[in-house]
Amino acid sequence: MTYVILTGGFDLSIASGYSLCAVVAAYVGQGYPPTIAFAAAILVGLLFGLANGLLVAVVRINPFITTVGSGFVITGIALVMTENAAFLVDDPAFSTLGAGRWNGIPYSGMLLVVFFIVFGLILHRTVYGEAIYAVGGNYEASRLSGIRVRLVVASTYVVLGGCVGLAGSIAASQLSSAQANLDPGIIFDVLTIVVVGGTSLSGGVGAMWRTA
Repeated sequence: MTYVILTGGFDLSIASGYSLCAVVAAYVGQGYPPTIAFAAAILVGLLFGLANGLLVAVVRINPFITTVGSGFVITGIALVMTENAAFLVDDPAFSTLGAGRWNGIPYSGMLLVVFFIVFGLILHRTVYGEAIYAVGGNYEASRLSGIRVRLVVASTYVVLGGCVGLAGSIAASQLSSAQANLDPGIIFDVLTIVVVGGTSLSGGVGAMWRTA
Protein backbone atom coordinates (compact mmCIF):
# COMPACT_ATOMS: atom_id res chain seq x y z
CA MET A 1 0.00 0.00 0.00
CA THR A 2 2.94 2.32 0.63
CA TYR A 3 3.95 1.97 -3.03
CA VAL A 4 0.43 2.67 -4.29
CA ILE A 5 -0.07 5.75 -2.11
CA LEU A 6 3.38 7.10 -3.04
CA THR A 7 2.22 7.30 -6.68
CA GLY A 8 -0.89 9.19 -5.59
CA GLY A 9 -3.11 6.13 -5.82
CA PHE A 10 -5.39 4.32 -3.41
CA ASP A 11 -6.85 0.84 -3.02
CA LEU A 12 -10.04 0.16 -1.08
CA SER A 13 -10.42 -3.41 -2.38
CA ILE A 14 -7.71 -5.06 -0.30
CA ALA A 15 -10.06 -6.41 2.40
CA SER A 16 -12.08 -8.18 -0.30
CA GLY A 17 -8.92 -9.38 -2.03
CA TYR A 18 -7.47 -10.56 1.27
CA SER A 19 -10.55 -12.71 1.92
CA LEU A 20 -10.68 -14.07 -1.64
CA CYS A 21 -7.00 -15.03 -1.61
CA ALA A 22 -7.42 -16.78 1.74
CA VAL A 23 -10.45 -18.63 0.35
CA VAL A 24 -8.49 -19.68 -2.73
CA ALA A 25 -5.58 -20.90 -0.58
CA ALA A 26 -7.92 -22.95 1.63
CA TYR A 27 -9.90 -24.29 -1.34
CA VAL A 28 -6.81 -25.43 -3.25
CA GLY A 29 -5.18 -26.64 -0.03
CA GLN A 30 -7.98 -29.16 0.49
CA GLY A 31 -6.67 -31.25 -2.38
CA TYR A 32 -3.17 -30.06 -3.22
CA PRO A 33 0.13 -29.38 -1.39
CA PRO A 34 0.37 -26.10 0.55
CA THR A 35 2.94 -24.62 -1.83
CA ILE A 36 0.49 -24.93 -4.74
CA ALA A 37 -2.33 -23.51 -2.61
CA PHE A 38 -0.30 -20.46 -1.58
CA ALA A 39 0.98 -19.93 -5.13
CA ALA A 40 -2.62 -20.00 -6.39
CA ALA A 41 -3.63 -17.38 -3.81
CA ILE A 42 -0.73 -15.10 -4.76
CA LEU A 43 -1.58 -15.53 -8.46
CA VAL A 44 -5.18 -14.48 -7.79
CA GLY A 45 -3.87 -11.45 -5.89
CA LEU A 46 -1.63 -10.51 -8.80
CA LEU A 47 -4.54 -10.83 -11.24
CA PHE A 48 -6.91 -8.53 -9.38
CA GLY A 49 -4.01 -6.15 -8.76
CA LEU A 50 -3.38 -6.10 -12.49
CA ALA A 51 -7.07 -5.45 -13.17
CA ASN A 52 -7.09 -2.51 -10.74
CA GLY A 53 -3.85 -1.19 -12.21
CA LEU A 54 -5.16 -1.27 -15.76
CA LEU A 55 -8.42 0.44 -14.82
CA VAL A 56 -6.63 3.17 -12.88
CA ALA A 57 -3.55 3.75 -15.06
CA VAL A 58 -4.75 2.91 -18.57
CA VAL A 59 -8.51 3.50 -18.54
CA ARG A 60 -7.90 6.42 -16.13
CA ILE A 61 -10.82 5.74 -13.76
CA ASN A 62 -10.52 7.37 -10.35
CA PRO A 63 -8.78 4.91 -7.98
CA PHE A 64 -11.45 5.32 -5.28
CA ILE A 65 -14.23 4.41 -7.71
CA THR A 66 -12.20 1.63 -9.31
CA THR A 67 -11.23 -0.14 -6.10
CA VAL A 68 -14.60 0.24 -4.38
CA GLY A 69 -16.22 -1.34 -7.43
CA SER A 70 -13.66 -4.11 -7.77
CA GLY A 71 -14.01 -4.78 -4.05
CA PHE A 72 -17.71 -5.52 -4.48
CA VAL A 73 -16.94 -7.84 -7.40
CA ILE A 74 -14.21 -9.68 -5.48
CA THR A 75 -16.45 -10.09 -2.43
CA GLY A 76 -19.17 -11.50 -4.68
CA ILE A 77 -16.77 -14.04 -6.15
CA ALA A 78 -15.68 -15.15 -2.68
CA LEU A 79 -19.29 -15.51 -1.51
CA VAL A 80 -20.20 -17.58 -4.57
CA MET A 81 -17.14 -19.80 -4.10
CA THR A 82 -17.81 -20.50 -0.43
CA GLU A 83 -21.64 -20.31 -0.47
CA ASN A 84 -21.12 -18.28 2.72
CA ALA A 85 -19.48 -21.20 4.54
CA ALA A 86 -15.90 -21.69 5.70
CA PHE A 87 -13.40 -23.90 3.87
CA LEU A 88 -11.48 -26.12 6.29
CA VAL A 89 -8.05 -27.66 5.61
CA ASP A 90 -7.00 -30.84 7.43
CA ASP A 91 -3.39 -31.01 6.19
CA PRO A 92 -1.06 -30.17 9.15
CA ALA A 93 1.59 -28.87 6.72
CA PHE A 94 -0.84 -26.18 5.58
CA SER A 95 -0.52 -24.36 8.92
CA THR A 96 3.29 -24.10 8.79
CA LEU A 97 3.46 -20.75 6.98
CA GLY A 98 1.06 -18.96 9.31
CA ALA A 99 1.58 -20.74 12.62
CA GLY A 100 5.04 -22.30 12.27
CA ARG A 101 8.09 -21.06 14.17
CA TRP A 102 11.87 -21.35 13.96
CA ASN A 103 13.57 -21.13 17.37
CA GLY A 104 10.46 -19.42 18.67
CA ILE A 105 10.35 -16.82 15.88
CA PRO A 106 7.20 -16.97 13.68
CA TYR A 107 7.81 -17.52 9.97
CA SER A 108 5.24 -14.81 9.26
CA GLY A 109 7.30 -12.36 11.32
CA MET A 110 10.43 -13.26 9.37
CA LEU A 111 8.56 -12.61 6.13
CA LEU A 112 7.47 -9.21 7.42
CA VAL A 113 11.06 -8.17 8.17
CA VAL A 114 12.33 -9.49 4.83
CA PHE A 115 9.62 -7.64 2.93
CA PHE A 116 10.33 -4.37 4.72
CA ILE A 117 14.04 -4.65 3.88
CA VAL A 118 13.60 -5.76 0.27
CA PHE A 119 10.88 -3.26 -0.63
CA GLY A 120 12.73 -0.51 1.22
CA LEU A 121 15.87 -1.16 -0.81
CA ILE A 122 13.86 -1.24 -4.05
CA LEU A 123 12.26 2.08 -3.18
CA HIS A 124 15.47 3.90 -2.28
CA ARG A 125 18.18 2.17 -4.34
CA THR A 126 16.62 1.48 -7.75
CA VAL A 127 15.46 3.45 -10.78
CA TYR A 128 12.00 1.97 -10.29
CA GLY A 129 11.83 3.38 -6.78
CA GLU A 130 12.89 6.82 -7.98
CA ALA A 131 10.20 6.64 -10.66
CA ILE A 132 7.55 5.94 -8.00
CA TYR A 133 8.54 9.07 -6.09
CA ALA A 134 8.68 11.12 -9.29
CA VAL A 135 5.24 10.03 -10.50
CA GLY A 136 3.72 10.73 -7.10
CA GLY A 137 5.42 14.12 -6.88
CA ASN A 138 4.39 15.36 -10.33
CA TYR A 139 2.61 13.04 -12.76
CA GLU A 140 2.72 15.34 -15.78
CA ALA A 141 6.35 16.36 -15.34
CA SER A 142 7.32 12.70 -14.98
CA ARG A 143 5.49 11.86 -18.21
CA LEU A 144 7.17 14.69 -20.09
CA SER A 145 10.59 13.62 -18.78
CA GLY A 146 10.16 10.19 -20.35
CA ILE A 147 9.03 8.06 -17.41
CA ARG A 148 6.43 5.47 -18.41
CA VAL A 149 4.02 6.77 -15.81
CA ARG A 150 1.11 4.46 -16.60
CA LEU A 151 3.34 1.41 -16.31
CA VAL A 152 4.74 2.63 -12.98
CA VAL A 153 1.29 3.30 -11.52
CA ALA A 154 -0.16 0.00 -12.75
CA SER A 155 2.84 -1.94 -11.42
CA THR A 156 2.27 -0.69 -7.87
CA TYR A 157 -1.23 -2.18 -7.88
CA VAL A 158 0.20 -5.49 -9.11
CA VAL A 159 2.79 -5.44 -6.31
CA LEU A 160 0.04 -4.72 -3.79
CA GLY A 161 -2.08 -7.54 -5.21
CA GLY A 162 0.76 -10.02 -4.80
CA CYS A 163 1.30 -8.90 -1.20
CA VAL A 164 -2.43 -9.23 -0.50
CA GLY A 165 -2.27 -12.76 -1.92
CA LEU A 166 0.57 -13.63 0.46
CA ALA A 167 -1.27 -12.04 3.39
CA GLY A 168 -4.37 -14.07 2.58
CA SER A 169 -2.25 -17.21 2.43
CA ILE A 170 -0.77 -16.49 5.86
CA ALA A 171 -4.23 -15.87 7.33
CA ALA A 172 -5.64 -19.09 5.88
CA SER A 173 -2.58 -20.97 7.13
CA GLN A 174 -2.92 -19.55 10.66
CA LEU A 175 -6.57 -20.59 10.86
CA SER A 176 -6.40 -23.70 8.63
CA SER A 177 -9.61 -22.29 7.18
CA ALA A 178 -11.02 -19.29 5.32
CA GLN A 179 -14.34 -17.61 4.61
CA ALA A 180 -15.67 -14.85 2.37
CA ASN A 181 -15.60 -12.04 4.97
CA LEU A 182 -12.37 -12.88 6.74
CA ASP A 183 -11.44 -9.42 8.09
CA PRO A 184 -13.37 -6.48 6.57
CA GLY A 185 -11.60 -4.02 8.89
CA ILE A 186 -8.10 -4.78 7.62
CA ILE A 187 -8.35 -1.92 5.13
CA PHE A 188 -8.49 0.58 8.01
CA ASP A 189 -5.49 -1.03 9.72
CA VAL A 190 -3.43 -0.86 6.55
CA LEU A 191 -4.33 2.73 5.67
CA THR A 192 -3.78 3.90 9.24
CA ILE A 193 -0.34 2.28 9.39
CA VAL A 194 0.80 3.79 6.10
CA VAL A 195 -0.61 7.29 6.63
CA VAL A 196 0.35 7.64 10.31
CA GLY A 197 3.81 6.46 9.30
CA GLY A 198 4.16 9.63 7.25
CA THR A 199 3.32 8.63 3.67
CA SER A 200 1.35 11.48 2.09
CA LEU A 201 -2.03 10.68 0.54
CA SER A 202 -1.20 13.17 -2.21
CA GLY A 203 1.80 11.06 -3.23
CA GLY A 204 5.53 11.63 -3.57
CA VAL A 205 6.38 11.66 0.16
CA GLY A 206 6.94 8.61 2.36
CA ALA A 207 9.15 5.61 2.90
CA MET A 208 9.06 1.94 3.85
CA TRP A 209 10.96 2.61 7.08
CA ARG A 210 8.20 5.02 8.10
CA THR A 211 5.58 2.34 7.53
CA ALA A 212 7.73 -0.09 9.53
